[in-house]
Amino acid sequence: MYYILPGSIWSLAVARNIGLRRANGKYAMTLDADCIIEPQVVATILGLHLKYHNNFIVSRVCDLPKMNLENIELPRDYSKLNDLCVCTKLGYGTLMSAPKEWWFYSRGFDERLKVWGGEDDDMIIRAERRNMKIIKLETLEIPHTRVFHQPHSLTKNNRVKISKDVFVNHIRMKNRILIEKSVIRNNEGWGAFPNK
Repeated sequence: MYYILPGSIWSLAVARNIGLRRANGKYAMTLDADCIIEPQVVATILGLHLKYHNNFIVSRVCDLPKMNLENIELPRDYSKLNDLCVCTKLGYGTLMSAPKEWWFYSRGFDERLKVWGGEDDDMIIRAERRNMKIIKLETLEIPHTRVFHQPHSLTKNNRVKISKDVFVNHIRMKNRILIEKSVIRNNEGWGAFPNK
C-alpha cells in the first residue's frame, strides 16, 4: 500500500502511474476514486478493446447532487442514481482505458504536472498523435455504462494547502505540456512512488 504523507503535494499523474506500472492485465483502466460505475462498464470496455485494435477509451461523468450515499445500495439503486444525475459536457478523463503496451510506450501520465488538472487532455492528445482510435464511451449509448461522479467538498481535515506558487507553476506547466509534440513523457523511473 502507498500513501502520501499529510501536507505533501498529491499528484494525480504519479498516483495513476503507480497503478498503471503495476497492472498485470493486457489492458489497464484508470478511474477517479470519487466515481461509481454502472454494472456494464468494465465488460463493455473489454469488448471494445477486443473489437478494435489500438484504441483509447474515455468517458465523461454524470454528476450526482449532494446526497446521503450511505443509503444507496448497489446494484438495486443504479436507477435512482440515473434519475438524479446530470451528465456533463465538459472534458474527458475520469475514466481512461488502453492496452497496457500503450501506457508503457508513452510512460504514462506526465509527472511534471503536480496536483491535478491537464493530464487527461494531454493523454488524449498523445494518443491521437499515435493514431489510436479514440472511443468516447457515452456516445455509444450502451445501457448501464454511465460513470457517476460523487459530490464532495473539501473540509479543513481533508484539504491539502497548495501555495499560490505551486498552483501558478502547475498552470504554466500544463499550458506548456499541451503544446509539446512528443508522445513519450517521463523517464524510465515513471510510476515510482515519490518518497522512495
